[in-house]
Amino acid sequence: MIFPRFITLSLLTLLGGALALTAAPDWSRAASSASATQSIGAYTAGCIRNSAAIPMEGEGFQVIRPGRGRYFANPETIEFIIDLGKRVNDAKGIILIGDVAQQTGGPMLDEHSSHQT
Repeated sequence: MIFPRFITLSLLTLLGGALALTAAPDWSRAASSASATQSIGAYTAGCIRNSAAIPMEGEGFQVIRPGRGRYFANPETIEFIIDLGKRVNDAKGIILIGDVAQQTGGPMLDEHSSHQT
């Protein structure tokens, strides 16, 4: 009988979805430590452990709107920004750094949505 199978499959699907919704996201289970910087979770709702602040200005770059507190990144990203800034500076330009990440990451609830969707 197709109808009982359909109901059973539908109920299992709903139950699985409900369990997924109640499960804590990866980043909520992350314990604080003094280890290396780590990105946890997806780009839409992840966090960053042990982030570092991007310098407010450097050779060829400047952080804009620092009062928002969204100038944190992992050290590799900061190295990239500094290196790129030097190359841009050699060409007499400047990079303006806007919102990168909050100190612990997480979604930016105002004025932002994913640039990938």
